[in-house]
Amino acid sequence: MKRYLSEPSLHYLRTKDGKELNFLVCLDNRPTQIIEVKHSDLTPAAGFDFFSKYFDSPKMIQVVRECKREKTYPSGLSIQSLIPWLMTLNLMPPDSPP
Repeated sequence: MKRYLSEPSLHYLRTKDGKELNFLVCLDNRPTQIIEVKHSDLTPAAGFDFFSKYFDSPKMIQVVRECKREKTYPSGLSIQSLIPWLMTLNLMPPDSPP
């Protein structure tokens, strides 16, 4: 199993003017995933456009409880149904061993 130089960490992103995303996952102090959670809103959260420019290509995921249609945008943002996403949740980067 891969060892990390530092503990994995979980953060909340919010600016003074209210732009926010629910979770920023970091491994070795490197952002790997930005996650927003919604109940039924399939519109991509505005925070993705704002915060993604500050990080080096993290995986962007918006999970929606009442998701009628999953979608992936050209930016890489993925809209996914909450329950199936939770069932397969893996916060480790794709290049790490299971």
